[in-house]
Amino acid sequence: MAFELYEFDVTRFECTTASPSVIMGLSIFGPAIAFGLGGFFTKIYITLEDVNISPRDPRWVGAWWLGFLLFGFLAILAGIPVFCFPRRFKPKPADHSDGKSGLLENVKDIIKGLWLLVTNRLYMLVVVANCLILFYVGGVLAFLPKYMETQFQIPAWFANIVMGIIGVLAASLGSFLGGCIISKLKMTPVGCAKLIFGISAFSVLIPIAGYFFGCNNPEIVGFDVKIYNVQNCTESCLCDDTDYFPVCGSDGRNYFSPCHAGCTDQQGQMFEGCSCVGVNGTANPGLCDTDCKMLAPYMALACFGGLVATMAGMPSIIFSIRCVTDKQKSLAVGLSTFLQTLLGWFPGPIVMGMVTDTSCLTWSSSCRGKGACSMYDIEDFRLKRHVIELVVKVVVLIMHLAMYVIAKRTDWSQYEEETITPKPEAEMLMITHGKSKSDWTEYKDPIIKKT
Repeated sequence: MAFELYEFDVTRFECTTASPSVIMGLSIFGPAIAFGLGGFFTKIYITLEDVNISPRDPRWVGAWWLGFLLFGFLAILAGIPVFCFPRRFKPKPADHSDGKSGLLENVKDIIKGLWLLVTNRLYMLVVVANCLILFYVGGVLAFLPKYMETQFQIPAWFANIVMGIIGVLAASLGSFLGGCIISKLKMTPVGCAKLIFGISAFSVLIPIAGYFFGCNNPEIVGFDVKIYNVQNCTESCLCDDTDYFPVCGSDGRNYFSPCHAGCTDQQGQMFEGCSCVGVNGTANPGLCDTDCKMLAPYMALACFGGLVATMAGMPSIIFSIRCVTDKQKSLAVGLSTFLQTLLGWFPGPIVMGMVTDTSCLTWSSSCRGKGACSMYDIEDFRLKRHVIELVVKVVVLIMHLAMYVIAKRTDWSQYEEETITPKPEAEMLMITHGKSKSDWTEYKDPIIKKT
């Protein structure tokens, strides 16, 4: 049987972008499931015992440690198949060249490749922009449950479940849609840059709208609200103005502590004999239910904003790969991952935590010194959170605009892959594996030239 030799244009030999988008979307289920299970575990008391306090009580501490046991056990199960691999794999053919010279040449090639990537304006713009985005996202993911808990006066377990819902519905769906758009429209690098810029421009509006979906600071008697009859009834109590333990009186007011409410007895979770509340006044642990109804609008905005923002994830990955040569692609992916972790995920929670602490009004104390924040200025917290988001997104928008302008003026032929003619034995390998020359056209419709 005679076989004809065919030349394949590998520039058209690309895997579809829908598959990576599915992988990226599914990978977001991990943090989303973790937040959901974290919310469930925090509904259980830390000692797994039945206690006479509720999750709204300031003394409540959830069973946070259950997550480490569960996911640690699942990690062990996932690692069991690794023991099924052979002890030794088939070794590579021996290299008889000088090992020192080979190592030196590899180091030189890596340094040269890194220099080419660092001096590539398009690549560095998209990578640095992604670092800034992940810097903000890392900080927000770490403190968004605390923000929602204090802003809308909801328990910690419910805030974590809300985070899980937002992650599943928004982030995973947005990543998948971004990949589908590129795959269906067969976007060029310039088209990807245009899509990224459009999404970035729209995302700037999200923190501006999010600032208005918030609540006011609760009025707390004994802290920022002075009532004459309350001052009189607590003068002889010598209440500690640093011992914050909020209670909700039967009169509908928040009190700094049971002492500031004039309470003298406790039955179960309820404080009784609260002279400052009124005749036969009582108080329950925790702040009173707020009349602020901004939780649902804020959830809807956060879900929609997350969906739109994550649609730019896959175009950014495709653009960062297409703006480098074929030999630089693997190094480009490694460098971008390293920089995004070092400059994005790692410092984001640290900086956001420092900013969050500046909004604290009252700190808890113990024998070891200052503890966690007991009460936040939620209006200041909301302002700083959304200002940081807005500043980051404006800077990213400027970088994406520059990236789009440069992309339009770039000669993309310099990044095209070289045409490779497979050797006859490679053709035989394809045929012996059950693929004729016509069967391979199903993979991105490669151009086939007869020689």
